Amino acid sequence: MITGEGILFADEIKWSDNIAIKDDKENLVSYRQLYKAALGMEEYWDKRILTLIYCDNSFENLVMVLKLLFLRQPMLLLSKNSDSSFRKDILERFQPSYLWEKGELKKADNGSDVFYEVHPELALLLSTSGTIGKPKLTRISYQNIAEELRIGAKEYGICEVQKGMRILPIEHVFGLAFCLYHWNVGGCVVTTDVHVMSSQFDCLYDKEGIQNIIGIPFHYSILLKKGFWQEEGRISRLNCALFGGAKLDERDRYALVSLLQEKFVIGYGQTESTSAVVTAAFKNPDEKVGTVGRPVSGVKASLDEKGELYIESPTVCMGYAFDYRDLAKGDENKGIIATGDLAFIDEDGYIFLKGRSRRFVKIVGNRIGLDEVETLLETHFPEHEFACTGEDDKLNVYFKRIDKYNLEDLCPKVLFEKAEVPLTMIHCYTVEEFPRSSAGKILYSALDTTHK
Repeated sequence: MITGEGILFADEIKWSDNIAIKDDKENLVSYRQLYKAALGMEEYWDKRILTLIYCDNSFENLVMVLKLLFLRQPMLLLSKNSDSSFRKDILERFQPSYLWEKGELKKADNGSDVFYEVHPELALLLSTSGTIGKPKLTRISYQNIAEELRIGAKEYGICEVQKGMRILPIEHVFGLAFCLYHWNVGGCVVTTDVHVMSSQFDCLYDKEGIQNIIGIPFHYSILLKKGFWQEEGRISRLNCALFGGAKLDERDRYALVSLLQEKFVIGYGQTESTSAVVTAAFKNPDEKVGTVGRPVSGVKASLDEKGELYIESPTVCMGYAFDYRDLAKGDENKGIIATGDLAFIDEDGYIFLKGRSRRFVKIVGNRIGLDEVETLLETHFPEHEFACTGEDDKLNVYFKRIDKYNLEDLCPKVLFEKAEVPLTMIHCYTVEEFPRSSAGKILYSALDTTHK
């Protein structure tokens, strides 16, 4: 077995007969079974080489992720819904040795036999939610994960007898962290593709006696609307309802805190910070309205002279990777990241976000770069210039009308297919001319003012 500094999973967990993963089709596996199966796969890897996993959140998918963590083999997690051009680009730039998809592990056919070094502490490559087209990947170390597990054990009270329902995709940093919190203590992760809106979800939740859940605003809004928490036993049995990924509607936040009180935990963090580094939980919904929370143990928050929030944490990733040559790099961030959020910190240490210092918005919990949206559209429609603005869960696209294209219909289709932006959150506007500064730069604020 290959060893390193960041130690994951104690021996008593690896050899435990506790159930590690279970699904709604009665598939299940214990830690002991999974660890022995992982040891039997060591013949695939005589050295540390990259495996690309197209994540579908199936039982087999979670099993493969945990096996590779046991074996300390680096992996790149991408959604199964990634389009063909995106996949081709990733394969060419990162040259993985193995591919896992639909339950099958196979040698990657990259068209070349590139040899490259992988840093001994590199555990995961995750796509940042702020990239479209050619993404930069975060390089997360075993030490980052070990520190995140230390935080999770202290903050959320998850223990070996508890079950957590996986809703968020495992390639989403919060979804992955949620699974790791349970696996770290010998708990069970229950996975399903059943939608939270379905009554089947409710039945599975009750049948398995779920104590922990994680979701984004969309999930919690649906659960509230369907009266999910009114069912007897669901709140009393609940240990923790974790929330992250985007700003929650104030009415939903008030209702959730009123119902769940301190069992409802708001989390703030980026892919670069290996999940939540700031949390908030209150008994009273009128307390600290609008905060994303206070830094957890071992994490520091500060503001620069412009009011941008900086996070110092042992969970901060080593840096970014743009191709396979970056996989040998060590820790470049040194535990500090600039979040891109403008904020203020009150006298009790609670953080309140005021806006973004860079051109990003969050769409369904995913951070979208507005400049990259413009580039994406201009690639598809080279005769056009685009200007994009927005706010959380709203993307505004401005362009000059040219009769050759029906851009009101075509732009949303491109953004849905290439960036997974929901059609209902895209708003298109035509302009005669773009307002510009004396330097020729587009005045984005003037666009929004004109079209309010």
